[in-house]
Amino acid sequence: MKRTTAVMTVMVGIITFCTAVHGKSLTEHPATDFGEGWRMGVQAYSFKEFTFYEAVDKSAAMGMNWIEAYGGQRLSKDRPGVKIGHNMPVELREEVKKKLAAANVKLVSYGVVRLSNNEVECRKVF
Repeated sequence: MKRTTAVMTVMVGIITFCTAVHGKSLTEHPATDFGEGWRMGVQAYSFKEFTFYEAVDKSAAMGMNWIEAYGGQRLSKDRPGVKIGHNMPVELREEVKKKLAAANVKLVSYGVVRLSNNEVECRKVF
């Protein structure tokens, strides 16, 4: 059995099991909601060849309104030298929030980031 087929089989089995346990059908939830508290989203790294804003748009086009950002991805075509990250100025963070809101996509996580032993630096990430 090919690895992709095996992975898909396992995923379908898990979803079926979770649905049976909760006694609900998948049609009772939006496309990205697999049951109480379980949501499917997109990792922006999946679109690493694109800008973060393009990743947001592609996610929204697929009906996926949850995204994980990663530091270092280009922000937009209009700003090729600017990268997403926890050191972005407040103005750019506000711009990102507006872009996400306009696309109806929520930024639910950010990673992978190396954390130092410096509390001040770690708080910037969080």
